[in-house]
Amino acid sequence: MSMYSYKSAVAEKRGMKFLTSHCSFLIFIVFLILMSCNKDATDHPEHGRIVSLSPDWSDRGEGIDAPSDYTVEVGDYKATLSGATNPVDNLFPAGLYTVRVYNTAAGVTVADRIATANYGTGQLGWFFSGTQELTVEKDRDYSLAVPMRQQVRSLTLELTVTGDASDRLVSIDASLSGVAGAWRIDVDQPSVAVTVAFPFAQTGENRYAATIWLLGVIGSVQSLSLTLGFTGGNPAPCAVVSDLSGRLSQFNVDKRVPMTLSSILVATPAEGGIATAVSDWALGADEEGAAE
Repeated sequence: MSMYSYKSAVAEKRGMKFLTSHCSFLIFIVFLILMSCNKDATDHPEHGRIVSLSPDWSDRGEGIDAPSDYTVEVGDYKATLSGATNPVDNLFPAGLYTVRVYNTAAGVTVADRIATANYGTGQLGWFFSGTQELTVEKDRDYSLAVPMRQQVRSLTLELTVTGDASDRLVSIDASLSGVAGAWRIDVDQPSVAVTVAFPFAQTGENRYAATIWLLGVIGSVQSLSLTLGFTGGNPAPCAVVSDLSGRLSQFNVDKRVPMTLSSILVATPAEGGIATAVSDWALGADEEGAAE
């Protein structure tokens, strides 16, 4: 064998050893990577977990405090929590879930994903709800921020009474139809039309007003039925109906902003009783500005 051939054989042998060593090292690295991929990322490899849930109360009306506690529902899990952020103390099998968050409010009860108002017990409290869809995977942790929506809105009706019979008016009994008696949390829509009493009180000379907090309105017709009472029952009580449908058509849109509607009621003695007329209802100055 020539010197050149000998050197070539030695170089080739060294090259083979280098390649063999290099390949062994690469195989070892790949093995480590595969092992790390198979290693569980959490201590719950067969379930998912919500490690942080934060309701966002920022979208609420001026002067309304954020609730101090709230209820969380996820699948079969249900608990009342407090504070800005909490873990959900439960492990969830893989699947699609609706995360529901809502607070406890006076006059509002929640069952089967429906909030129901009891208007007969007095003014409702400020009720909020929020939902978020979550696809849970095995061996994963989740942090959620759930936007909360104010579901109760304040409605004030103001009446200025004029006409020759205005000085004999002593009471106004009223009720509003087409009010939402319930609210479907998951789809954020009103349910169950009810009629609600409006407690008008005198606020000045020939001026009356009533304020009530509502879950919303439902349907295309909202009618205000008024019964006017006069001194000594003379003249006899008079019934008046006024249509508020147009003005309340967007009542459910932004519940953070209180709504005030004003009208003029003309009451004039007539043969056999009282002749009445109610002018078109006007939005308060703040609402008119917002609408523009």
